Amino acid sequence: MSRCHRTRTDDGAATVWAAFVVAALVMIFGLMLVIGTAASARHRANSAADLSALAAAAYGPWGEQVACAQARWVVDQMQMRLGECRMNGWVARVEVITTVIGLGEITARATAGPVAEMSPGEENAGPIAGNGRPRAVSGITDGSGRVGERYRRPVDVRLERQAAFTRRSLPTSCRQAVTTDGGRAV
Repeated sequence: MSRCHRTRTDDGAATVWAAFVVAALVMIFGLMLVIGTAASARHRANSAADLSALAAAAYGPWGEQVACAQARWVVDQMQMRLGECRMNGWVARVEVITTVIGLGEITARATAGPVAEMSPGEENAGPIAGNGRPRAVSGITDGSGRVGERYRRPVDVRLERQAAFTRRSLPTSCRQAVTTDGGRAV
């Protein structure tokens, strides 16, 4: 009786190694996807907090309820949740919360308000808060070009009406183009 001896070879080892490499690449890709999702959600939450704080600061003169309603509207449009909204004078403090599936909640906070008043002739050092950190600026101006002017009440903000063109205000050469008589230019 003869026995057939088989020699062991490495046939099929490349398939096993390839499977391990593919599994490692899938795990690395999954980890990068989770990190990217978390970073993207954090950036979106920061943007929502910044925009809602600016909206609240812009409506600050009308009271905390109106200002926070504007902040809530901005956050709702970005499909997030407003955690907290507080007005301290003209300064709005907002907290925004978003939920990432599998990672939990991500919270972002922002503060916005007017720039500190400067005396005439003073050099603008930039919008710096009392703690030395930059702060957002509301876009309300009084027509002088200075941003963040303080108003006593909302009716102090006036919009200037631009003069409209009339037939008589245009030069004679342009009048024919704007006046018609029975479909024909006069």
